[in-house]
Amino acid sequence: MQLKAIPQHPEYQAILSKLLQEAHAALPTAEAIEANPSELDAVRQAAQQLGIHTEVRANDNVLTGVRLVGAGGKTSVQNTLLGRLQAGREALSAQVSRLLNE
Repeated sequence: MQLKAIPQHPEYQAILSKLLQEAHAALPTAEAIEANPSELDAVRQAAQQLGIHTEVRANDNVLTGVRLVGAGGKTSVQNTLLGRLQAGREALSAQVSRLLNE
């Protein structure tokens, strides 16, 4: 399965809700939630279920998750599934490299 197809998976709504909840905990004063245009409805639904009353707007650069934007756009928090997988891959690669060099 391609990672970009994950938003069509039945369990994705629960994952998206968790990503939004974590991002909102990090930036509770966000003035906007950005998401990929194909995920706007799912993000709006997650925000409503979580009681987050923040504008949801499209951002083509956000895939498989959300980006919360603070007042005036000076701060932001991005929490995406692809971003987390990439971060995990880098940490794992460093560990494997260290083990192979020992």
